[in-house]
Amino acid sequence: MITAFTAVAALVFTALSLRATRDQISVAEQGQITDRYTRAIDQLGTPGPEHLQVRLGGIYALERLASDSPRDQQTIVEVLGAFVRSSSPRTGPSAVCPPAPADVAAAFTVLTRRDVSRDPSYKDPRHFAGVDLRNTCLAGVDAHDADLTRMSLVGADLHGANLTRAHGHLVWLGNATLTGAYLNEADFSSYVFLDDADLSSADLSDAKLGPARFSRVELAGANLSGADLHGTDLYTVNLTGARHDARTNTDRATHDSTTTGAWW
Repeated sequence: MITAFTAVAALVFTALSLRATRDQISVAEQGQITDRYTRAIDQLGTPGPEHLQVRLGGIYALERLASDSPRDQQTIVEVLGAFVRSSSPRTGPSAVCPPAPADVAAAFTVLTRRDVSRDPSYKDPRHFAGVDLRNTCLAGVDAHDADLTRMSLVGADLHGANLTRAHGHLVWLGNATLTGAYLNEADFSSYVFLDDADLSSADLSDAKLGPARFSRVELAGANLSGADLHGTDLYTVNLTGARHDARTNTDRATHDSTTTGAWW
């Protein structure tokens, strides 16, 4: 009896010790994450052109932290979004932005390659947390394969941006400037809102744009070679001079007297 009791007691003690060790490790890991976050924020907030590399280091440190600590990803998304908005605001809807600074472009790229399955809205659609980049200057950014899911770029200037193979679900691009942007092979078929957007001279070759409803969208001079426009309503859209070829799919695409430059 005593031997059996001793064995059971030893097992209980071992289990409690293991649990305590795990708790200590968890506390230590959380402390390390907090330290990394604090250092990265300090780097991100270092002003001046001479400290560009420091800010870039902070941005990529936050990206790594979001990967290592999924529960902190949304906080990091909000921090990087605020950095872009405060560092590169667009002063008005007709303002032409200079090329985005390197640190702003890096923050934007990091946001477009986050793991969207860790967004709060992924498991709970009632949670509307996304990425707020409204009225920002992002001209010329290079973010091919960008995942724009739940990103608001309303009023943003993205002229000349490289968004080749961009895609996403619930993307707001209303009033955005995308003139001359590279959007070839982009997939804008899953609730991408483009009302009043300017895509003049944009490269939309082999892009998937339909089914959708476009209102007051500028597509003058755009390259629509191989683009999929099937089922798209193109009322009040300007297609003057838009390039197209035999692969451009306009099956069930609709237009009326308010559409300019329709060829089918």
